[in-house]
Amino acid sequence: MIFCLLLVGCAYHGRVPRGIYHPTAQPNRADQSILVVSDKNIPQKILITDPTSSALYDFTLEVGDGTAVAVTDALSAFVARADAGAQRLENQYDLIADVKLEAGLTRADCAASMPNLAARQNGLCTMLTLTVRPSGSPHALGSFSARRWSAFEKPGAAATVRWLNKSTVYLLSPVLLPTYTQLQGAQLRRQFQTHLKEILDDISAQLQDHPNIFQPSSVSTD
Repeated sequence: MIFCLLLVGCAYHGRVPRGIYHPTAQPNRADQSILVVSDKNIPQKILITDPTSSALYDFTLEVGDGTAVAVTDALSAFVARADAGAQRLENQYDLIADVKLEAGLTRADCAASMPNLAARQNGLCTMLTLTVRPSGSPHALGSFSARRWSAFEKPGAAATVRWLNKSTVYLLSPVLLPTYTQLQGAQLRRQFQTHLKEILDDISAQLQDHPNIFQPSSVSTD
């Protein structure tokens, strides 16, 4: 709609903060250091465009820093020292954690290979893979993945504002469209943060089943 272009009201820009993940400390943490590589395979920003409207609703989520720190916090439960940083720092650590993050809208539950028709709706799909390897070696000690999906449109303040805009024949668009964009964008950011925390819970559970990857005897630079 023209109001979006004139008022620049249909764009949201939000940042995933640090400190969203609070791990449960594991007994007998390994006396190892690990670097979470923050400048490779973790996108700094994710752009999502509202698929349910002809208006130009754009939602930009800054996810890079928040994701790297969340993964680092999760790993701090398993090793004595965990940091996030550039790959060029890897020779200062015993272990390296390579993180691959993918997030975006899908037409089906991203956890289902053959979804039924009921699942064919727009939703946020978030996938993360954590690969642990010795510093200076390309050979993985272990790779762990998890994913989450949730519907794009949910009942709440954003949906109410959007319904009100339609019911008033868009007469209040100059006020309601920017309001909707900010509310929906904040909801998407919270969805991503929830996904990330649940994914890290899953991956932490997988790591508990493979504690040996953090032990010094596992580290090899062959």
